[in-house]
Amino acid sequence: MPWKKGESGNKAGRPEKSFAEQVRIVCAEQDKVRKCRKLRALAEKLYEEAMKGEGWAMCQIADRLDGKPATIVGGDADAPIIHRIEVEFVGSGHAE
Repeated sequence: MPWKKGESGNKAGRPEKSFAEQVRIVCAEQDKVRKCRKLRALAEKLYEEAMKGEGWAMCQIADRLDGKPATIVGGDADAPIIHRIEVEFVGSGHAE
């Protein structure tokens, strides 16, 4: 069915961007007060909080620089959970 002039072919409209994409857009904008990008201003604020002795800020910086430490999801160090994966290949049904 052809569209009528002036009518959108996409009745649902444009899909919303994901939250992460929206944050990236905002962080790329210029911070007019600090005269730098908003992401830079955010990083500087995080650094300032870490220098004040805020443990959460120190952890955030360490996690970004070194990566988060590995954690055991289940069990404990003495008795970790062990999984077994079994794969079965099934033929196509044709005799070879």
